[in-house]
Amino acid sequence: MKNVILAVVSLSLLVAASSVDAQNAEGDWIADAKTGCKVWVPDYSSNMSVTWTGRCKQGKAEGEGELECYEQKELSMMFFGTMKDDEMTGQGTAVPPTGYQYTGEIKHGRMEGKGEAIFPYGEKYKGDFKDGIPNGVGILFLNNGDTYFCEWIEGKMNGKGTYTYNNGNSYQGIWNYCEQVKQ
Repeated sequence: MKNVILAVVSLSLLVAASSVDAQNAEGDWIADAKTGCKVWVPDYSSNMSVTWTGRCKQGKAEGEGELECYEQKELSMMFFGTMKDDEMTGQGTAVPPTGYQYTGEIKHGRMEGKGEAIFPYGEKYKGDFKDGIPNGVGILFLNNGDTYFCEWIEGKMNGKGTYTYNNGNSYQGIWNYCEQVKQ
């Protein structure tokens, strides 16, 4: 059970690193130095630069492509996917340098819909996301082979769930925001 809590904490860190709403966040446009194509960067600083390898529509990133963001010439994030109306929208993969990776549906720069988050130590969450966090039904795969299938609310285990050990034994129970409810 300790592994479940560790993976949930890791998932929360991924969520914090990748939840961005470009239309509502403070930020600025950064132009790719080679192409002049602009990309909206919510967490803008004067030490940032970008490269965009996709189409440019009216001077802004549009369609399928690859976005690389740099902070003081160090890679800070890669995104492979669709830009629409100057923001990450559609299917995509976001890879920050922390070793995490998210692949799935993205709306307005946030993980939204079906997706998969992979953590640096081998854990993986596959399921529903809403507003950048697990919300709905999902399964957490732990690096020891155990799995946890449950309902998630606001990034936490909540409701009915089944924990299956790598030996095939399982436990069904109810969780209230990551706390196991006694039955």
